Amino acid sequence: MNYPLRHISIRVPWHDTGWDGRVCAAPRLNGSCLKLKRIAESRDDAAEEAVAGKRLDELSQAQWPACARWPAPTGESRAAGGASLSFAGKMMACWPSRWSSASWSRSGPVRRWW
Repeated sequence: MNYPLRHISIRVPWHDTGWDGRVCAAPRLNGSCLKLKRIAESRDDAAEEAVAGKRLDELSQAQWPACARWPAPTGESRAAGGASLSFAGKMMACWPSRWSSASWSRSGPVRRWW
């Protein structure tokens, strides 16, 4: 089969430790996170300062900063689903499941895949 070439780009905020699997060393000083809506809306500076510089794999997921779903050497595992979605005009339920990503990878919403 011959598939058309597609370009994929994602916006990745700057990280002061180079996305090495740790929380930023100075979270309050990282304004690039505020450029991305989901991160800006859920960022908690006081909570991030409390765990500044710590490795994500040593923290509970509740302690992770809002940007923690970006590429890192630790990968990610989290609960997903449990909502409903629309497919071809019909609403369908999504059952909760466990979702994992490999190290240094990034997932994103699929748009116009059909």
